[in-house]
Amino acid sequence: MELAIRSRSTGFTRCSTRSPQPCTRCWKRCCASIASSLPRPGVAGARISPVRRRPARFVPLVLGLALLSAVGSACDDARDVAEQRFTPTTPGVLTVAVSLPAPGYWDVDSAGEPTGGFEYELAVALADRLDLELAWREVPFEQMVAGNLDGADLALSQISVTDERKSLLRFSTPYYESGAGVVAADDDDITDLATARDRSWGVVEGTTEEALVRDVIRPDNTTVFADETACVQAVAAATVEACLLDLPTALVIEQEVDGVATVARFLTREQWAVAMSPDAPTVDANVAAVDAAIRALDNSGAIDQFAAEWLDSRFARDPADLPVIEARL
Repeated sequence: MELAIRSRSTGFTRCSTRSPQPCTRCWKRCCASIASSLPRPGVAGARISPVRRRPARFVPLVLGLALLSAVGSACDDARDVAEQRFTPTTPGVLTVAVSLPAPGYWDVDSAGEPTGGFEYELAVALADRLDLELAWREVPFEQMVAGNLDGADLALSQISVTDERKSLLRFSTPYYESGAGVVAADDDDITDLATARDRSWGVVEGTTEEALVRDVIRPDNTTVFADETACVQAVAAATVEACLLDLPTALVIEQEVDGVATVARFLTREQWAVAMSPDAPTVDANVAAVDAAIRALDNSGAIDQFAAEWLDSRFARDPADLPVIEARL
């Protein structure tokens, strides 16, 4: 399924600085002055829906070297993005591969249209900085990590960078770091590897958590599920006794399923990044463009803001309060 969700309607773009006033040097050299009034080509058969804009935030004008330094840094970020060119498969449209359901990352309504989420907001911001419209295409996770994005320009779907995946995909600079969370019955007590090994486990196909259960926990019984929600529901139904997910997902989903809780964590410190096909003719330039955009969004605090709004605020508990299962990873 593919759905265009972002259509640029403004006739010009300007760089984003942390100054309350635009930087003249940045405005002239980094940003497009006047864009064409013709509409951009969309994705055939796609539905267009408006994307909400965040209200502008104003800060007091502060004079001095600190302000000049902040403005200069923002201008450098914007220039870095402007100097990179991303060439999408469909002219004017950034097509993103995503595996659904993905609560907290790609929230959708009853019609299946995106309504928000950490990676949804990141995708919108990337498309905006690359001066492209945004479309998304649903692709199974195990297919994406095997190197097949089904024609999408990139994948933005909680994909951890691993040596094996580097041989199949090209990755951007990381945008998030995550651990692994143990979801079990809310009265279960899994705090060490020996106890974990005694449980039956559920995992999601193709994930690094699947490998962790197989190679580190090594239980007698493991069941593979198609997605995280199905895995957690299996715990609630006592089909399996525990499920291993990336920690943010575990903390969000547990609030949606009765009788389960995130009871422990592994310190995997996995880094998530945007994945692209190495076979794309302009992959080097595309990776450089995405890297520049992610650095700019990180430096501006936008990525932290997306995480705070769509993940941290929905966590069932503080992840720092969870016991850590010690293991050689």
